[in-house]
Amino acid sequence: MVSVQNRYNVADRESDDVLEVCARDGIAFLPGQPLAEREQGAAADPRIVALTAIAHERQIDMAQAALAWLLARSPAMLPIPALRAWRIWRTTSRRGRSTWARRR
Repeated sequence: MVSVQNRYNVADRESDDVLEVCARDGIAFLPGQPLAEREQGAAADPRIVALTAIAHERQIDMAQAALAWLLARSPAMLPIPALRAWRIWRTTSRRGRSTWARRR
């Protein structure tokens, strides 16, 4: 097995145990719905609210914040975002802006 794809994002972390096994065994973890855009009740979820506040504070798009969170979560993480999110991420990285590293 070389990869696992499970639904995983800032609001849905039910696969944390799978992610740990992937990191331990060198298996890529592809998060499904990585941007939490369709999560039911996501706007009221305290984790989404916190991520939104971070995105606002850093003047970045919510997609950038969600992708940065995922990438910081585990070395096994391999998000495959939609084209729109990728363009946002690429544009920001070209400007040399760090989205998540400043928080650490």
